Amino acid sequence: MAWIVQNVDNGVEPTPAAVRRFSDIGDDHSYVAYVERAAELGITQGCGDGSRFCPDDTVTQLQMAAFLARGFEMLEPEMVGPEMVGPEMVGPEMVVTASTAQLVSVSQDNPVLQPAPQVDPAPQEVPVVQQDMDFLRHDFYYVDRVGLEALEVTMDVLANDDCVTTCNVSIKYAPKVGTTTWDAGRLVYSVPQGTPLPDWAVSFGYETDTSPWNAIATIVINEIPDTTPTGYKDISLGDGFLCAINAQGAIECEGNNNHGQTDAVSGSDFESLAASLGHACAIKSDAKVVCWGNSANNRTNKDSGNFEMLALADSASCGLKVDKTLTCWGIGFLGSANPPGGTFKSFDMGWSETGCAVNTSDELECWGDSTTGLRPPPGGKFSTVTVGTEHACAIKKADNKVDCWGRNNEGQATDQNGTFKALSAGHRFTCGITTSDTIDCWGINDRNQTDAPQGTFRVISAGRFGSCAITTGGERMCWGNPT
Repeated sequence: MAWIVQNVDNGVEPTPAAVRRFSDIGDDHSYVAYVERAAELGITQGCGDGSRFCPDDTVTQLQMAAFLARGFEMLEPEMVGPEMVGPEMVGPEMVVTASTAQLVSVSQDNPVLQPAPQVDPAPQEVPVVQQDMDFLRHDFYYVDRVGLEALEVTMDVLANDDCVTTCNVSIKYAPKVGTTTWDAGRLVYSVPQGTPLPDWAVSFGYETDTSPWNAIATIVINEIPDTTPTGYKDISLGDGFLCAINAQGAIECEGNNNHGQTDAVSGSDFESLAASLGHACAIKSDAKVVCWGNSANNRTNKDSGNFEMLALADSASCGLKVDKTLTCWGIGFLGSANPPGGTFKSFDMGWSETGCAVNTSDELECWGDSTTGLRPPPGGKFSTVTVGTEHACAIKKADNKVDCWGRNNEGQATDQNGTFKALSAGHRFTCGITTSDTIDCWGINDRNQTDAPQGTFRVISAGRFGSCAITTGGERMCWGNPT
């Protein structure tokens, strides 16, 4: 305090005041003249009701910052040089500088700024703390890290009197996004998920009904993890191309585009899809269907109903409607667009214009090309079915074993010993997800199409010469020649 007064008064020693302001500072105090002069200059306002100085109380960093700021404001600009506010005088434990335009870095252990633990901490800077009578203002700047999507700023106002209930808090921030809440002495600034943040600043201030020394503000920075879903939720392989629905509900396609089959429709509300030789269709969240790609023979002239499942042949597109009936559109070579009547649980379409379905009595029914050996299907109770080029496989309802039929020249229709929960048949090979969530494939392997990857999976789709699957974590994995 004496040093501040000396600098303000250009080294002139103050004379004792005729009238004492502070009752707890006697004439015998070594610095009584400096204390009274500091009060006269407005550098200190005392404690309590202002009649005492409280020399034995601990001085907080915030109080010292205000003392310095008040003293420096009284100095001539040319008197405040680097030698007066250099590192030897203003260390990392202080958050004050003589120039309001000057920013000083704050150390990780600074009590005014407490950044949350980070592997790669962003730089944090705090400018001068300004105090005007009973209004104390803090300007806080946070330099954003690349890729940070959301942020939460929490300010605690700690007081040794009743500031938490009586102080008025004002907040301003940039950019102007997010919400600010005040609850039980805690101020929380939240940025909406997915909002990109440039470098930004938060300014806050508060007034007390007594003295600003009775309140200390603490800011805590917490990164809100980006919870935007990642990965994929469905995938389907056509002939030389594939399409997938990412976790946000948008369609991504790649591969052969001779009919526009990889020119996926826009939007982010898709739930499932199916691909064929040159076209694809998808179901939106409102149960409506959109189709794209080869429009010849009305393949893409979608039905206007509501659907829960799709499967496509070369010349026909078929869907299971929400009322459990099957309907198809397109020319439907060899009767592939003429499904049986009744109600069904699941179905699939093959490359050779044949379709098979599990009806609500758990029995198999097939339609379309009668030369493939797929009609009639085996008897029994089944839960799901898949159709390849000239073979098909179904999962038995009783024991989850696989029953296959049709052409078996490459072992593609060989019954398996394991238990399965999903199947997908390609051209002369079959793959399935076991009840342990692993993948097992059988049949021709001239292009590594049966060399299934390790891991656990929840979606699988076999194409003409390869397959793709989605892991339980949402990752897309392919093998063979999928495109």
